[in-house]
Amino acid sequence: MVNIKVETQLRFNPAAIRKILTDPQVFADMKRRADAIAAGANAGVTKDRPTEEDPYLATELVLEEPRAAASVITRTQRGKRDNLRRGTLLKNLDKGR
Repeated sequence: MVNIKVETQLRFNPAAIRKILTDPQVFADMKRRADAIAAGANAGVTKDRPTEEDPYLATELVLEEPRAAASVITRTQRGKRDNLRRGTLLKNLDKGR
């Protein structure tokens, strides 16, 4: 048996990471992905009334330290039930690519 020891050292540049996370283009891309996931999840849910709000919503996360962040949430009981039963959000993650 051959033992091979590989040492790898990573050095992070905090200023570069901060610049990426606060870039408006990165934020726009994250929001676009969240919107696509929410649209895919909403497409699979039938509504009782045309005026009923969509059960899934893409949101912009507002954090203490400004950085790009977005999420998709269930905003109705119907959405919560649908997601628990069918795993709708997980199944629609590929729509965000």
